[in-house]
Amino acid sequence: AFQKANDSSERKERMNQYFKELQEQNSPIKVVAPEINIASNKTTFKDNNIYLPLNNIKYLSDNGVEEIIKERHDNGDFYSFEEFLSRLGKEKKLDKREFQNLILSGVFDEIEGIEFPKDRKVLIQKLYKFFKKDYIREFVTDKFQENDLWWQLKQMELIGIDSIDFRKLTNRYFEKYRFFTSYPKDELEDQNANF
Repeated sequence: AFQKANDSSERKERMNQYFKELQEQNSPIKVVAPEINIASNKTTFKDNNIYLPLNNIKYLSDNGVEEIIKERHDNGDFYSFEEFLSRLGKEKKLDKREFQNLILSGVFDEIEGIEFPKDRKVLIQKLYKFFKKDYIREFVTDKFQENDLWWQLKQMELIGIDSIDFRKLTNRYFEKYRFFTSYPKDELEDQNANF
């Protein structure tokens, strides 16, 4: 088990280095989080995107990955989170933590039309309702969770790649929080462009 974990850690480190080089070279190829209807147990290439494998998600068991792939193969693509939950949750093919980590990793963003990472909170609430658990007690509800950064950090923690666009985040929150009141806005945007 230790050797497998160590190999997995080294593999992720090599992948992260490769992905970082792609970003630095301004490659048209984008590295994206696993997507529930595309990702498998191997890295998938589609439309200039590299989709990380489902087994890249921390705490998602090999058996869980195989169950997802088998269910998708046998019964077709998933069209919503609720439908995914009904197909894999009722027979307890995955546990609550695996479902939660799939949500936090962003695998349902496309089928649910999630534009901002903080909107994944709705899926977490649906998950806890399905498992008849108290969302407030079970999942920490910090005010910071209303911020996309918290959700992106959770995603980064679980899939192991740095996909946070800090420039986009700072531009989005510039007006709301006014962190840099001593700089004229256009001067700050010039600095962000060089970031």
